[in-house]
This record gives sequence, C-alpha cells and structure tokens, in this order.
Amino acid sequence: PVDMFEEAETESYQPCLPEILELFNTLKKNTTSDNYHEQQWYPAFFQAVTDGYDRQDKFDSKIGFKHIVNKNRIKQDSVNNPELEEINYFGFPETALKTYMTDYITNATANNQRMFLSHFTSTTHHPWAVPKWFNSSEYMGSAHGLMQ
Repeated sequence: PVDMFEEAETESYQPCLPEILELFNTLKKNTTSDNYHEQQWYPAFFQAVTDGYDRQDKFDSKIGFKHIVNKNRIKQDSVNNPELEEINYFGFPETALKTYMTDYITNATANNQRMFLSHFTSTTHHPWAVPKWFNSSEYMGSAHGLMQ
C-alpha cells in the first residue's frame, strides 16, 4: 500500500476488479453468446461529479474501466439538455446519471455483455446543494438549528 493515492501513478500491487474481468475477457471468444458464462464483461464507472480530484481520472482508466461517465461527460451533454444542471463546484446531482445508467444497462443487455457497474456518489459534499426542481423544506428555521 502507498499513501496519498499514489496508486494513480504507480504499478498496482494487486489487480483491481475491472482488470480481473478484462483477464476473463481475454480467455473467452469475443462473441455475443446467449450463454451467460461466455459473455464478455463490460465494466463501467459512474459519478456525477468531477473525477479530477486526486488523479481519480487517471486511476479509473488505469484499472480498466471501459465506460466512464463523469462531470465532464455530463457537462458536454448538458449543452443540449437544460435539465442537466450543475448544483455545486463538484458537479451534478446523482439524478443526472439515471439516463446514462439506463443506456449502459440497455446496451450491455442488447449486446449480451455482463455488467460490472461502479457508482461513486459525492453530492453530500458542501455546499449540499440540490437541483432547482427538487422540493425541499426548511426544518430548522432561519437559525438552521443553531441557538440564538
């Protein structure tokens, strides 16, 4: 093990799941078999926020994720979709991933691929924002629960 997420720069001391799944893929014929055990794995990584923090973008690709959706991808698509709204400097709400995950599942199923999906959530980071369309209630009053 190394400190400070140096794994993004070094060789891994052990393989990660997407790398293992890719090894399994090399042992199989690249066909769209109906036999579940013969199907290729299709690892995907989803997060609605930036992956630029602490070199996560480098790490995700390095360990073998073939399909990655992140803030940059969503931001590109938001030009044509006004419902995709950035909620803070980290990125988008988790709900922005629904279409991407649905498409991933639909495509993997249609192509007889086995799915390995990882979802990283971080919308709990400050400033704890929600989309404009989200119904919210103030439970703590104007003092936000603090004594005055």
